[in-house]
Amino acid sequence: MKPEHIKLLSNKDWRLNNLYWITDKEGKPTRFRMTPEQREYFEGIHTRNIILKARQLGFTTEVCIIQLDAALFESAKCALIAHTLNDAKRLFREKVKYAYDKLPAEIKAANPASNDSSGELVFKKGGSLYVSTSFRGGTLRYLHVSEFGKICAKYPDKAREIVTGAFEAVSTGCFATIESTAEGRAGYFFDYCQTAEKALLQGKPLSALDWKFFFFSWWKNPQYAIDPVETLPVRLLEYFAEMEAKHGVVVNERQKAWYYAKEKTLGDDMKREYPTIPAEA
Repeated sequence: MKPEHIKLLSNKDWRLNNLYWITDKEGKPTRFRMTPEQREYFEGIHTRNIILKARQLGFTTEVCIIQLDAALFESAKCALIAHTLNDAKRLFREKVKYAYDKLPAEIKAANPASNDSSGELVFKKGGSLYVSTSFRGGTLRYLHVSEFGKICAKYPDKAREIVTGAFEAVSTGCFATIESTAEGRAGYFFDYCQTAEKALLQGKPLSALDWKFFFFSWWKNPQYAIDPVETLPVRLLEYFAEMEAKHGVVVNERQKAWYYAKEKTLGDDMKREYPTIPAEA
């Protein structure tokens, strides 16, 4: 590393946006840089966070980088829970281990990791990052649960285990985040979203144990746009007009074209996977 970069290592924001490598949607190596949505979450992070989102906005990638950085530089104990074992293995291999392996050699040498083949990185200075489908026992500074809505819908017993086990491992002043696309109108994730969104709309002050609501819609992502090739059906023209009139959602013609093209494939699942407003999810 260059001497001027070593001086910047005490700056967490700089580390997160300059040290770590990920793969983009085409599978090409690229340096991690926060998107506007990712930065909104990072700068607004509370002790308890709930993210209702459209698909493919990169929050799990961001959290993998945040947790790896915390384990490496803050000696924090971190855990990431995925909704299937295959997903847990993939996240560890393709995001956590990939980013760690591409770190500058002098950083890895200053705080080497062990046990990196079993879904866990344990660092010499005490930090660790564990990726699996559950967590019970010990204490955590950072916990992230990916696709918690799907866990609640498909595996309610596992959801209960996460609530009574993993959540309880995060002390009051530490950080827990759950994120998901929506999956039905029942279960912990739905209930937490309802309560957190209501508190946000009412401007309620949050305690350290209250969930802070984040909603990230498809239309906030500039990549979700294509050149129009056909006229939109009347029902979609009316839909976008209603979204603008009632909710202030303004989208351009390229975004509308993307939505229409995507809806052709997803059909009735479009609003769940790519909600325009929280109520759709």
